[in-house]
Amino acid sequence: LRLQHGSAIERVKPYFDADQVLHNVSQRVQNAVHEFSAASSQHTQSKRDLRTIEEQLAYGAHEIQLDSSQQDGLSRATVRVLKCQQERDRRETDYALALREYQEAQEKLEVLRSQIGDATIKRTMPCFEQMQNRHETLAAEQRVIEGLMDCAKTAKASYNSTLRELERINNAVHTARQLHSSRPLQETPETTPEAAEVDPEVSISDQKEKLRGISACGPNCACSACITLGT
Repeated sequence: LRLQHGSAIERVKPYFDADQVLHNVSQRVQNAVHEFSAASSQHTQSKRDLRTIEEQLAYGAHEIQLDSSQQDGLSRATVRVLKCQQERDRRETDYALALREYQEAQEKLEVLRSQIGDATIKRTMPCFEQMQNRHETLAAEQRVIEGLMDCAKTAKASYNSTLRELERINNAVHTARQLHSSRPLQETPETTPEAAEVDPEVSISDQKEKLRGISACGPNCACSACITLGT
């Protein structure tokens, strides 16, 4: 830009900076007007609602005794009117401040215009418009980068939380294994030699009884089993 327009860039730059300030203040004025209008509408509606309740209850016309629900409704309507009045006054103050800033920015811009000249402003305006578009593109890319950084920060926090949970589970498993390995094994009853010894007479007697139960031999049978058992 400096190579193309020389020192005119430095002379005209304050004008375009002031023009950008005026544009930003104009946006704030528009927002302030919208918010003040909405607050005024709510205030008007709240007063209308209170008036309706007062008329229904004949409030102020003659002495009457209100029940609790009527008193509660009247109180809520009165409080809402007061809150809406405060909000409307605050929005009105914001609008007046924004309007004053807009007027000051507009006056400053007109002073710079008269000092620089319309010809210089017109000649350098395309270059500053191009620069402004690049700044807006850069700002949009910066917002994208900031969004990605926030996503990466969230993902990193989730990853660290998962690692801590895995470490906790690993420690719990290790502790459980240590407790299991340090626990003594359950002793099984051993067979004593006395318990292992069997009375031969009792054993032979038991075998005789078993064989008698399954043998079909008679009292004078001469088979090997009956001879062995002495039947």
